[in-house]
Amino acid sequence: MGRERFLVYVSLIQILSVASISMSNAQDKSNFITLQLKKVSFEELKTEIESQCEYSFFYTQNVIGDAMRFSLNVANADINSVLNQLEAEYNLISIIKGDKILVDKAPELFLVKGRIFSSDTHTPLVGVNIIIKDTKKGISTDAKGNFKISIKEKDILEISHIGF
Repeated sequence: MGRERFLVYVSLIQILSVASISMSNAQDKSNFITLQLKKVSFEELKTEIESQCEYSFFYTQNVIGDAMRFSLNVANADINSVLNQLEAEYNLISIIKGDKILVDKAPELFLVKGRIFSSDTHTPLVGVNIIIKDTKKGISTDAKGNFKISIKEKDILEISHIGF
């Protein structure tokens, strides 16, 4: 019984040691970033960010070209805040994978508006579901049969209603 309890304690110590190392590694990557950049290339922006944290950027040059200019003013911001600001202001998407940040242009969205009505009575159909195929994103028609939804160029809309 004493040996089993000893092995349990040793196992717990090992687990706590691994957790402690993992937490310290995660804290190392939560460096705070301060930037005051005006109209710089993405290469200059990424170099400045990389110098202040332990992440490396990966992007396609033809997607984020040399002509695109970035201005960013942040003080003591974490990497997620910096990326969120870049995404919002410059129509980019970013994904953190380990110590790498993958950056790409966000897909262009199109607004689709319409009205759905009965072909027999020409009255608006309420509660018709308009779903983007292979996603969970969708909308239902309002009391007048109207709907609005933002989609990407190659998205397919699926329309369904109880009784159809």
